[in-house]
Amino acid sequence: METINLFGPQIFKFKIGNSKKVKELYYKKLRRLHWRRKYVPQKWLCDVNTSFGKKLPTHINWSPLEQEYMRITKDFIMGYPVPCNGFMIKDMWYNIYDKGQYQERHSHQAQKTNFSAIHFLKFDQTQHPFTRFHNYHPFYASMKSQEKLQSLQTSNNNTFYSDFYDIHVEEGDLIIFPSELEHSVPRNESNELRMTIAFNIQIFNDPEVK
Repeated sequence: METINLFGPQIFKFKIGNSKKVKELYYKKLRRLHWRRKYVPQKWLCDVNTSFGKKLPTHINWSPLEQEYMRITKDFIMGYPVPCNGFMIKDMWYNIYDKGQYQERHSHQAQKTNFSAIHFLKFDQTQHPFTRFHNYHPFYASMKSQEKLQSLQTSNNNTFYSDFYDIHVEEGDLIIFPSELEHSVPRNESNELRMTIAFNIQIFNDPEVK
């Protein structure tokens, strides 16, 4: 019997331009926001300081970040093998994790967007948890299924057969992934704040527009 890997979801990783300067622009401002107030949406079963569902603070100039996100998204869309007439960044919010804070398993499918992105603004590989992506095919994600499938093809290292995958990133990385892909953030055991900025991407494919 022959096995063929098919339809495994992909995650795309990019580098933020001038990431050190970007961090200097926003880290202290977001840290002050974290000290002043904490907000968690009612339906979120987690412990995280986020601006999701609210407007970003107007006293912070988000324009440099928005321009960089637009640049990266444009490069991504132009290189993606799907016909596309344009795109729109629909949402943008920050997430701040203090010691003991975490985010539950979830997806961005409810926002009805095609892709989502995470920018790791303040992140230490040695101290902070990686974003964890979960397999939404539970039949293949069990250990028994994984062992059985891998025994059929010894060279098979596809994470499609794993229960979850912790994507390794560095500070200044930005990842783009399908919005329906479930993910979570394990508990932050560090005293250092973990900061990310996320947004959703809607692409347009109107056959009448060329």
